[in-house]
Amino acid sequence: MKSLLYQNIWLYRALMQCLYLGRASNRYTRITALLPPDVHSVIELCFGDTAVAQFCRDREIQWTGYDLSENFVGRAQALGYDAHVADILKLECLPKCDVVIMLGSLYHFPESLDLIFNKALDSSPRLILSEAISNLASKNGLIGSLARVMTDAGNGPESFRFSRESLMAILNEQAKRLGCEIQFSSNGDREMIVVLLRA
Repeated sequence: MKSLLYQNIWLYRALMQCLYLGRASNRYTRITALLPPDVHSVIELCFGDTAVAQFCRDREIQWTGYDLSENFVGRAQALGYDAHVADILKLECLPKCDVVIMLGSLYHFPESLDLIFNKALDSSPRLILSEAISNLASKNGLIGSLARVMTDAGNGPESFRFSRESLMAILNEQAKRLGCEIQFSSNGDREMIVVLLRA
């Protein structure tokens, strides 16, 4: 079963505010600032909240979201967004678009990274990726165990998380494999925000 985090948008938002010290909206601002000025279509994978969707709607940018959480997708659909319940690993392909966005969800797919990057960069020449590199779930003891249970997306508690070094290794490997350029937007202590551009 999914944790309550993926069943309740208000709990999800509260946790995001805690993790970002009350400045969770700044995270979305940093992401949307990376969209090119001529963008017409965006796909967001594992979208959770609809902050990016709202930004796109306000600017008449086509937004399509995919998430495994029926609760998150149902809420997005009720707001009129083009949202779909989907396991992205099982999708044959993603529609073509200008930009693919994935925020804080790559750690769910440690055994399927090639597939994730293939699908994203076959869909679009631009992938905006944000991923945490400092995590409570990586810690030992009660706090770490609780964090792993809270971030169960439906496949059981997940202990895998990226460090700065392991994420950099993956990004370099994927960039070389797919012929991408890596552009860094943020390389902070808690998360890394990058843009992968495919020629």
